[in-house]
Amino acid sequence: MMVPPPAALLLGLAAAQASAAAPPAAKMIFEPPSVAGTTGFPSDFQGIGEQSQDVLGKNGDDGWRSSTDGGRSWRVLALGGGGGGGGQQGGIQGDPPGQHAVVVAGPGMLHNMGNATVVGDLDAGYKSFSSSFVQEYEAKDGVFSTRVVPRHVKFQGLPDPVTCGNTKHLFGCPFRTSGIGHVALPDGSLVMSVIVYWGGAHASPNATVRETATSVTAFRSRDGGYGWDYAGTILDAAGYPQSEEGPNQNDLVLLADNRTLMCVMRVDSGEGPSMRYEPLVRSFSTDAGVTWTAPETFGPGFATGHPRLTRMADGQILLSASQLAPTDRDLLLYWNTAGDGKSWAPHSVSYWHNALEPDAALRFTPAVNSSPAVPRHGEIVGLTSLIRTEAQAGVLVYSRTLNNASLTFAMRFAVPEHVAAAGGGATTTAIDEA
Repeated sequence: MMVPPPAALLLGLAAAQASAAAPPAAKMIFEPPSVAGTTGFPSDFQGIGEQSQDVLGKNGDDGWRSSTDGGRSWRVLALGGGGGGGGQQGGIQGDPPGQHAVVVAGPGMLHNMGNATVVGDLDAGYKSFSSSFVQEYEAKDGVFSTRVVPRHVKFQGLPDPVTCGNTKHLFGCPFRTSGIGHVALPDGSLVMSVIVYWGGAHASPNATVRETATSVTAFRSRDGGYGWDYAGTILDAAGYPQSEEGPNQNDLVLLADNRTLMCVMRVDSGEGPSMRYEPLVRSFSTDAGVTWTAPETFGPGFATGHPRLTRMADGQILLSASQLAPTDRDLLLYWNTAGDGKSWAPHSVSYWHNALEPDAALRFTPAVNSSPAVPRHGEIVGLTSLIRTEAQAGVLVYSRTLNNASLTFAMRFAVPEHVAAAGGGATTTAIDEA
């Protein structure tokens, strides 16, 4: 059965139909989905190198997967101990490249932050975090490998200590790089977003969530991602007092002007005391992450959780996000043609998945777009990996769970070059799923 696009995606359709004289809008092209794994953890995949069709990830407990054709097909990789048929090889172990923040270490190579987020005392306060090693990931001639390198990583310069807030030790506290947001600036330096819990003036004024609401900070590296200095606060819990969760899941992107950074953040997506939902917010920086604009909402009808960003070669921006409302769990892929982070065209992933998937048993059910708030409908987890694989193309990795059986899918997409931005600056525009 075809899953219709959520009602929120049809906003602006009447206005678009009224403008009959306008030229036809350029369309995003999707390819039929491929099966990338058999568990529901699709967020641990990463392209190896910049604009590379080599993609590596670990699908939960299902083991490592790799693709050398940008996500059209996938191989199972052996754990340790030497080669084997079917493209398997040894040396694949440790954390997957999408589980924590990674940066480009060289052509066809990434490195993570090692154990920088691990602390000895979860109830203490910290202004710096360090690791004695990093894990490197490499793809060369279709062969994937990882290794542990004894190289020091350090985050330092926080103006106030970060803690776990209370003894519940929630949200990967006190220092969480799982937002995976980082960008390379034209001068070669890197900016990364990190989730922390901050007390004092940074804490939420809401006494109910004061000890749990998180904040998002920015760090900058000038040595390839080994030494990181605090740059600024993107958004703390005090800066968005209506949020019950506090700013948390996020991603960063460099906009088309090659100067402005945009951070997209979740503020509430059903995990707070009242299970509140609010659309994602965005903040901008033009000074390499030192200062950030006041948060702007994406507006009514926009997704609320799990943002992932990628940029095409010509500056166009793609954003994947989920959970439009408590009763609507669909996953959306938003397209910003101008590369300015302002106007977005949404595309329903469940719609395109069902339209292109030939096997009816592998399609989504209508419950994705019409489900009870409690208990939550878990057919789409919401977690994704969004990876640019070519100049104007990429792959979205996502999952479906039905009758306690999970599958991870990869669906490739492409956008035409140099598409003019839609007029009017609207956040949500009509799409061709109607």
